[in-house]
Amino acid sequence: MNGSGEKDFTNEGLQARDQYSLVLKAHDQYSLVLKAHDQYSLVLRAHVQYYLVLKAHDQYVLVSKARDQKALVLKAHDQYALVLKEHDQYALVLKARDQYHLVLRAHDQYALVVKAHDQYGLVLKAHDQYALVLKAHDQYALVLKAHDQYVLDLKVHDKPIQQWKRCPGQSRSKESWFQKGSNEKSIVLSSPSASVHKTEGVLHNLEEPPGGSSIHPRSVSPNEWLGEKDFTLIDENKRLNMYKKRHFFFSVKVLSLPSMESASLTCVFKKMAPESADCAGADSAAGIGACADFPAAGIGACAVRAFRRHLLEDTPAVEPDDSKDTLQPLGFLLLAITVTDPDLIEKSNLNRQFLFRPYHIQKPKSCTAAAVTLGINPQLKIEPRLDKVCPATENIYTDDFYTKQDIIVTALDNVEARRYVDSRSVSNMRPLLDSGTMGTKGHTEIIVPCLTESYNSYRDPPDEEIPFCTLKSFPATIEHTIQWARDKFESSFTHKPSLYSKFWQTHSTPQDVLRKMKSCESLEGCFHVVKLLSRKPRCWSQCVELARLKFEKYFDHKAQQLLHSFPLDTRLKDGSLFWQSPKRPPTPIEFDIDDQLHISFILSAAKLFAEIYSIKFTEKDLSLDMIKKIISEVNIKEFTPSNKIVETDENAKKPDQMPVSSEDERLAVLQLERVIAEGRASQEDLQMKMLSFEKDDDRNEHINFITAASNLRAKMYSIEPADRLKTKRIAGKIIPAIATATAAVSGLVALELIKVVGGHPFEAYKNCFFNLAIPIIVFTETAEVKRTPIRNGISFTIWDRWTIYGKEEFTLLDFINAVKEHYGIEPTMVVQGVKMLYIPVMPGHAKRLKLTMHKLVKAGADRKYVDLTVSFAPEADEDEELPGPPVRYYFNKESN
Repeated sequence: MNGSGEKDFTNEGLQARDQYSLVLKAHDQYSLVLKAHDQYSLVLRAHVQYYLVLKAHDQYVLVSKARDQKALVLKAHDQYALVLKEHDQYALVLKARDQYHLVLRAHDQYALVVKAHDQYGLVLKAHDQYALVLKAHDQYALVLKAHDQYVLDLKVHDKPIQQWKRCPGQSRSKESWFQKGSNEKSIVLSSPSASVHKTEGVLHNLEEPPGGSSIHPRSVSPNEWLGEKDFTLIDENKRLNMYKKRHFFFSVKVLSLPSMESASLTCVFKKMAPESADCAGADSAAGIGACADFPAAGIGACAVRAFRRHLLEDTPAVEPDDSKDTLQPLGFLLLAITVTDPDLIEKSNLNRQFLFRPYHIQKPKSCTAAAVTLGINPQLKIEPRLDKVCPATENIYTDDFYTKQDIIVTALDNVEARRYVDSRSVSNMRPLLDSGTMGTKGHTEIIVPCLTESYNSYRDPPDEEIPFCTLKSFPATIEHTIQWARDKFESSFTHKPSLYSKFWQTHSTPQDVLRKMKSCESLEGCFHVVKLLSRKPRCWSQCVELARLKFEKYFDHKAQQLLHSFPLDTRLKDGSLFWQSPKRPPTPIEFDIDDQLHISFILSAAKLFAEIYSIKFTEKDLSLDMIKKIISEVNIKEFTPSNKIVETDENAKKPDQMPVSSEDERLAVLQLERVIAEGRASQEDLQMKMLSFEKDDDRNEHINFITAASNLRAKMYSIEPADRLKTKRIAGKIIPAIATATAAVSGLVALELIKVVGGHPFEAYKNCFFNLAIPIIVFTETAEVKRTPIRNGISFTIWDRWTIYGKEEFTLLDFINAVKEHYGIEPTMVVQGVKMLYIPVMPGHAKRLKLTMHKLVKAGADRKYVDLTVSFAPEADEDEELPGPPVRYYFNKESN
């Protein structure tokens, strides 16, 4: 307040103003505080976000680290798998090494045994030679005696001669062996000192009475082994000529096979045959005693049988030839070889043997081999055939044919054929020699009746096939693409033309087919046939157009469809990528008219289409300019993905035929209507030529098509392509063969053949496997035949066959009772092939017991018997049926 007592508003105003200023200042500070607070909040917020970023980064680092660790684990797992695989392989190598050492050791032991056996054989041979020397001395005395007798015959030719013959009904003792006979013209037949002739079917001997020493104890009358069959041999004049030319001794020995000793037969073969034809592998230096028991088995026995058959045919066994000093051996003249092969000679056959030449190409193998072999040795008797040995030719290769063979030798190229020939050999009790080669590898296997197991006794594991899904969508090697190309060739140029032709042979006109399709009748293959008819090219340019469309389908659209179904980032359920090894993602190929591989496919495919549709073309049509001009005018449709399911299961099999939808059937009806309306359904349009794959004709475009298609597909899947030669080898399934392997197998088979015809024991036979590239050769003992027990001491082997003889009214019950009566056990099951004739538990089978066997088996008019399989009841209810041997049922006893 001032002095007058009034308030001083000036100071108050100043104070208020100052306070207001302070308030404003405080407000500003407060604003700054708020602003600082906001900034602090932002800092805090940024800090939190930064913390989150750091945390996310740490998590990302952890994820990356985990991923790397997983990759390392997978890599370690793969390396561990490789280590295990290498360990297994090393173990196999060690095992193989041990087995090889065992084989070498066994081979050494076998060599020692063989050496000991050879030494023992030399001792026996020396003993036999000594015995033969003594015997030869006796025979020489007999020859001198025969000479004297012959001179006497000449001197008293017109006078009666004392003759002796065997008394009918008497024993074989020397005292009752001969009696006096009449005077007749004589012919050469029996022992070296004997001159035998015929009088009304009775054989006479022109030598001294039984008291003499010239009658061999083992001699038998020819009537005993010839029966009462008349025969004609060499007359007296020819005998005289033979004697003058010193053929008497050996010709008599050939003609006296039934009554001569083994040494004589050996001498005959060593005298008559070339030096390389020593009997049963006997050493040529061993003399006539090398094969002491030769006629009892082997070639000697074959010669005896052949000689007997020859005599029964009323033809001379040996004719003398004045131009030669020796006669041909009887066994070599009569034994024949039957060889059959339906194939023709191909170029690839020329490098593995020495019978065929380039000018023999496309000629029958069997006929050519027989002709060339006869050129080498004209004395052989060979019958070439062109018939395939299979069930369809059993009317040609009958059981009678097999029983007439002494031994069967096969060189087949598939297991099925081997099994069939083996079954026929076992059924007819014939030895079988099987062999084969593949590159430097080879094998031989011997099957001997009643001694060894058969080829069918063991089953090899089936060959691994390329999975269907691998061929169709996921190839990984060039072999896959080549097989795919071969399948495309077969489908386009073999199967489809065959289906097309057979369909129109069954259905006469397209109008008739259209009517049946509209009435919803089921016609097998109708959809595919109508599709082929509607797209059939009618000129060369359309063949090229069709080839261009196939290129787009195979190498562009197929790849795009596969990538549409499985994009590159597709993952499996376990999170792994779908497109990982061995699956390769395809890359669509864009057609390039300047690419030689592309043009090669177009050209070869167009030629093949022209061939199956019988379309002619000229050299001008094949020019590159013409091909480019035609291709440039082809309208290529853009790819449109479909909803087709791509097979990925490696165990899935290729379907026999693709299902046809109702929409496809409707389209087929429309296509056929359009074809008929346009006049494209003439008789010429209903024909297609089927092509058979031929790898050795370079002019037919078969290998060219497969090579181009395979390499294009390989390029699509980033696979290394193959040249034409490799493609030809794989697509043609050419089994590499070399002359050394073939020669080795031939020699090994020949060794075993000698053992068979020589009648060697079981221990002598050996199977062989070799690989000349390693090199290794392994001989193994043949598997001894196993005997299967039934019960009560009854057993059988694969070589056993029971026989039952029936008659007209022989029923199934009679058959069962006959088996029980003859073999002591009653069958409870009777089967013919896959047909069940009698099984007690089957409904209605009890009534069959009263049916005749003729009605049950329904054999053809030319069948004399039928082979049945029987089984027997088990000893306990829970056991399986006991197997039995095959039973051959003859419809009547005269059929045998």
